[in-house]
Amino acid sequence: MTMYERIKMLREEKGWSQDELAEKVGYQGRSTVSKIERGERDIKGDAIVKFANAFGVTPSFLISGYNEAVEDEKNLVIRANDEKEYRLLKTVQSLSNEQKQMLTAQMEVLLSKLK
Repeated sequence: MTMYERIKMLREEKGWSQDELAEKVGYQGRSTVSKIERGERDIKGDAIVKFANAFGVTPSFLISGYNEAVEDEKNLVIRANDEKEYRLLKTVQSLSNEQKQMLTAQMEVLLSKLK
């Protein structure tokens, strides 16, 4: 996945329109964001940082999709190795405490069967 595709994916995950993202990163309208998402307009340096900040990810994740730090409510940092793992961690992070407990119990059962 390219950085441009990753920008689109993150925007869609946030439920933002291209206009909303444009406003958050300081562009006049959705046209520029649309071109960026299609890879028709390159972004560098400061713009990458603005996009990363808007999405709450690191510039390195935006560029490469790897080594994203996911910070939980206790400020623990967990590193995701790829986009699938990143999404999984973000999904778990969004669960209620009760849902996390249920998931943990199910994982423990599964892991005990693998031993």
